[in-house]
Amino acid sequence: MSFRVPTVDVSVVDLTVRTEKEASYEDIKSAVK
Repeated sequence: MSFRVPTVDVSVVDLTVRTEKEASYEDIKSAVK
């Protein structure tokens, strides 16, 4: 996978996780915060 990021102040994270229980996108966002 490749990303073209033409600016200096931008970062990209490609995160893949497997959860034991079902989790919504909102659940994951609040856990990562």
